Amino acid sequence: MRKLSFCFLIIFIYGCATVPYKSYKPPYKKVSFWELKDFCKKYKLKYNFDTIDDIVEITSPDVDMRLLLTSGLIYFNGRVFSIKSVPFYSQGKIFVPGELANFFSLKSKEAFRLLPLPISIKTIVIDPGHGGKDPGAISRSGLKEKDVNLKVSRYLKSDLEAKGFKVYLTRDRDVYLTLKQRVELAKRYDADLFISIHANANRSRKVRGFEVYYLSERYFDSESKALVMAENASLGFEENNLSKNTSRIVWDLICTENNALSLEFANIVISTFKRMGFYTRLPRGAPFYVLKYAYIPSVLVEVGYLTNYNEEKLLRKSHYLKQVSKGIAISIDLLNRRYAKFTSSSR
Repeated sequence: MRKLSFCFLIIFIYGCATVPYKSYKPPYKKVSFWELKDFCKKYKLKYNFDTIDDIVEITSPDVDMRLLLTSGLIYFNGRVFSIKSVPFYSQGKIFVPGELANFFSLKSKEAFRLLPLPISIKTIVIDPGHGGKDPGAISRSGLKEKDVNLKVSRYLKSDLEAKGFKVYLTRDRDVYLTLKQRVELAKRYDADLFISIHANANRSRKVRGFEVYYLSERYFDSESKALVMAENASLGFEENNLSKNTSRIVWDLICTENNALSLEFANIVISTFKRMGFYTRLPRGAPFYVLKYAYIPSVLVEVGYLTNYNEEKLLRKSHYLKQVSKGIAISIDLLNRRYAKFTSSSR
């Protein structure tokens, strides 16, 4: 009966084109936002809102612009870019950031063209946290986080490969890897997405829940950007004779891009698991090393609390870990399907 119920949930989720995020409220205080209808009236544009996929289409004879609610991605005249402030839905109204007006300036459009975003996910690196001499968190009854992480990661690799993705594990056995070694593997495999798997712990045994962390742009300081530039010089910026200032702008765009895609994926994962009946928390930004230095869209998934009695019991069960795996795999499928519709040339 349990398996039947879970299968029903899977079918229900796949029956939806994407997962809506209508309740989202952005934490922006000093960012200028326009109500969508007022923005379009000012710039003589038409708009349409796809309530199934949360895609806002803004058009004119010269403009084909599409926005994803609660996402930093924007489709503009055939190419995908990132924006720092995300459109959102609140009290029956859609609000868009004032920075969209930059796309109607020739100078700004030329600047944005420096880095169009590839948003198709084909290669994925899964990182089972901890390992070897580093057990991670340990429950009162002796369950080690490193073992839970590896089991989930193996299930996830299998599920994703069955869907046609190319998947690599940073470790496939109980060995110790440094944080630097983990992110180096993500770069070596030229991954489109990096997923670090962990289990959580807290002093309070009452704390529980499924969580996803992403790298917030505010944690990517100038020192981090300088390191990115130094370690990725082989990408050819010097060969293209870009000035130092222009190279820095490009890396700023890369950081913004990775943040946008990471937040997009984190939102979809949480929404998927909430629909599957998991107790979830809102995605949160964090300065974890594996997120900060992977240089690709990255999330860290906490699959439950080893310090919570009920969740610790679940983390011992294979069927629960397999559900976690399938939920993450479904989220990646939803992400790719959403991207496909987002960038489709048809209206």
